[in-house]
Amino acid sequence: MTIDDLIEQTEREKIAAQRRVSDAEAKAERILTRVKHENRDLLTLDEERKVDDLVAEKRAASDLVKELSGKLTGLRQFKQEEEEITRLQEQTYPTGVHLTGSTRVARIGLEERTYKPPQADRDGRVGDRPVVPARPVHGPGPARPRRDRTPRPPRPRSRDR
Repeated sequence: MTIDDLIEQTEREKIAAQRRVSDAEAKAERILTRVKHENRDLLTLDEERKVDDLVAEKRAASDLVKELSGKLTGLRQFKQEEEEITRLQEQTYPTGVHLTGSTRVARIGLEERTYKPPQADRDGRVGDRPVVPARPVHGPGPARPRRDRTPRPPRPRSRDR
């Protein structure tokens, strides 16, 4: 659910609560108007109970309207802040990096690229540089074969000694 959906839902709830307030006021007003048309000064117990229920309903609905108004204010303020953050994130400023050549690709540092070596021509050169085979970065290099663990036969001694 997005913030716009929450705002829309809260507005619908607020409108429904405002209708409940106006409905309760109208019903109570009709009861009081009918009593005046009948030239009575007092309400019957049944009418009085209905009017009390309608007044309580009106108070609850008006409290809900106030609560939803505050919630709407907060949601709209949050939406405005999020839009401001998004606007600021989309702003770009020049960094002073100069792009060289026609590639228009920024290069950080002076190291040659390592992720994809350039294609060498037929004599093993790239442009005017010879292609140097890659050396291992860590370790002594390729593994040496292990020596056989069998003992050597003794050397023949010379008789001259």
